[in-house]
Amino acid sequence: MKIPTKSSHFLRLKQNMAHLIPLNRSNAQLKSLLIVGLPRGFTSQSYRIARKATGLKQAFMSAGEILNYQRHEEYPAYWMLREPAAMLSFKKFAFWCASDQAYEAIRASLDQIPSRGFVFKDVCFPQLVHRYISQNPDRFNVVFIRRDPRKVAVSIKTKGWKYPAETQELIREIYSNYPFIDADKAIFDHHHIPDILHREFGYRIRYSNYISPHFKRTRDLIEQKYEK
Repeated sequence: MKIPTKSSHFLRLKQNMAHLIPLNRSNAQLKSLLIVGLPRGFTSQSYRIARKATGLKQAFMSAGEILNYQRHEEYPAYWMLREPAAMLSFKKFAFWCASDQAYEAIRASLDQIPSRGFVFKDVCFPQLVHRYISQNPDRFNVVFIRRDPRKVAVSIKTKGWKYPAETQELIREIYSNYPFIDADKAIFDHHHIPDILHREFGYRIRYSNYISPHFKRTRDLIEQKYEK
C-alpha cells in the first residue's frame, strides 16, 4: 500500500472536513444514525443517500464503516486524530464473529462515536453491534437495510466471500423489530429512504433524485442477472 505523505494526509482530511457541516443544522442536535445490514445489501448506497438527505456528518471513514479495519488502512489520516490504537483493537477478529473478546473491542470503538449529528454504518460485526445497541438503546437511531436474501446470497457468492446462510438469517431476525429500509423499493423510489428517516426519527430532509440514467442502467442489469 502506498503511504501518503504527512501533507497529503492533512490535505485529504481538510477536503473531507469541508463536507462535515450539516445541510440541516437542526439534525445536528438529533441522535446519530446507525445503518446496519448485510454485505452486498445496498448499505453503502443507503448510507450515501441518507447522508445527503439529512446532512448528518460523515463518521470519519469512507462509506461510514467505522468498524471495518480495511477502510482504516485506506484512510489512515482520519485515525491520526482519534486514538487509533484503541479503535483498531478489533482488527485481530474475523468479520462477522460474535465473541466476547471482540465485543469489548467493538464497544470501546462505538463508545467514541458522537451520539448526535453523525451517520455511520456497519456490515462487519452486526451481531456485536446489536448487542451494543441493546445495552445502549438510547444512544443512536438504528435502521436496518432489508434486501432480498436471494440477491444478497448471490452477490456474496460472486465476491467469493464466506458468510454462512444461518448467520445471515440470524442477523435478519435480531434486527426484525427495528425500523427498516426496503432496498428493493429504494432502487425504484427515491423518496423511500428519506421518507423512512423523517417518519421514524424526525430528521429534516432534503430530497434529491439519485435514480439517474446511469443508476437505472446499472439497476436493470443487476436485476436481470438475478432473474436468470
